[in-house]
Amino acid sequence: MVLDVKTRWNSLFLMVERFLEQYPALQAAALDPRLRKPMEKDKLDRITDEDFIRAEEFIKVMKVLYTSTLCVSSEKSPTCGQILPILEKLKDHFTAQEGDSLFVSGIKQKVWTDLSGRYQLPLPDLEEDSDTTQEAEYDDGTLISEEEEEENPKTALEELFAEEERELRTIQPNTLTSAQRIRQEIQLYRGLPPIPMAEDPVLWCWRKRDTLPLLAELSHSYLCVQASSTPSERVFSTAGDTISKERSRIMPDKADMLIFLQKNC
Repeated sequence: MVLDVKTRWNSLFLMVERFLEQYPALQAAALDPRLRKPMEKDKLDRITDEDFIRAEEFIKVMKVLYTSTLCVSSEKSPTCGQILPILEKLKDHFTAQEGDSLFVSGIKQKVWTDLSGRYQLPLPDLEEDSDTTQEAEYDDGTLISEEEEEENPKTALEELFAEEERELRTIQPNTLTSAQRIRQEIQLYRGLPPIPMAEDPVLWCWRKRDTLPLLAELSHSYLCVQASSTPSERVFSTAGDTISKERSRIMPDKADMLIFLQKNC
């Protein structure tokens, strides 16, 4: 059996799920005089059909939330790009329906009240926000300023062929302004088919960097953010298990190497 622990995610869900799974075995064990005590049989007898139905409804309602927590706390690509789609799905799932029982409606209301208080930012509406990004434009009308060029010095090969590159840019027709290029990329992006939810959005943007250079560069600034603190907490736990008292005086770079090897080997 699985017990509910307040400090562990999903422990209540797993406890009820395991209880429903093992309920026939529990009943059989309670009827066996060699394994049971009279008090334990009385406790099982107190469980009515209504309680069993509520447990099944609880599992059915909370299964989506359980799966969502597994997604955002996974080790493989749990980036913040998953948050809005998951939150939108949870909003639809925890909206009360006409056929819901009073028990199910109460669970949905409590869960969504808690979630809506944690995420204060409104969910984006594609139709309302379609013109917001189109109005963006740099002050000088260029995408790369001189200060940015100084921060990113050219390689020897780029410096050697700087004149040829400048002539090539002059020959190629580029009559679009920055705002027009941004608008064009957004329209192209909206026309692409949506990717499956299981696909990594960071990898998808990397593959589209030649087609959507501006959006790809912008997306990497946001999609690299973790969806939750769980991966960081796992690293801290690994550090505590790896760096013992005998190794407390090693250099920081050596400690980083040990933690990296522990997590990836």
